[in-house]
Amino acid sequence: MIYQEKMDKEELQFLLKKYRKDRTSFLNTFRSILLFFLLVPGAGGIFMEMYHRKNHPERYQPEDLQNAYFYLTYVVATIIIVILICLTAWWVYQRGLLQLVRDIKAGQKMIEQTVITRKTHFSSTNTFHFYLKSTRKLSIEVNGEDYNKFQEEDEINIEYAPHSGVYFGYF
Repeated sequence: MIYQEKMDKEELQFLLKKYRKDRTSFLNTFRSILLFFLLVPGAGGIFMEMYHRKNHPERYQPEDLQNAYFYLTYVVATIIIVILICLTAWWVYQRGLLQLVRDIKAGQKMIEQTVITRKTHFSSTNTFHFYLKSTRKLSIEVNGEDYNKFQEEDEINIEYAPHSGVYFGYF
């Protein structure tokens, strides 16, 4: 059984903090990618052009220097790269940050009643996990007390944001 409930203030604050952090990371990443894919090919092209003009001047005729085709090719290639990067940024934004914005605006959370299918203790990290029969979460980490309290096939409730699927907790 799945139903909606209004988010607590702490859950809303958690989503806002996550949005700010992810937004900053998103902007820095795509700004870096844009600069890299524009500056590196541009600088490489300019360097190669300077190298060839210096070492092979016989290849260049005065009319070649006036040829706009070279510059047009560079401008078209740059526009295509910018468009591809912008489309990728839009797709990533739609899949991640926009879902967080929708959750923050809606202020609702999903509560799903689910069944524990398997209990696992990872001794290497000393963590306890429940595997669930859920539409959103495959497994959750729990504390040792709850690990001993609940058994396989017991029902628990998990809370998560409806659009982004951000997990809030269980009870």
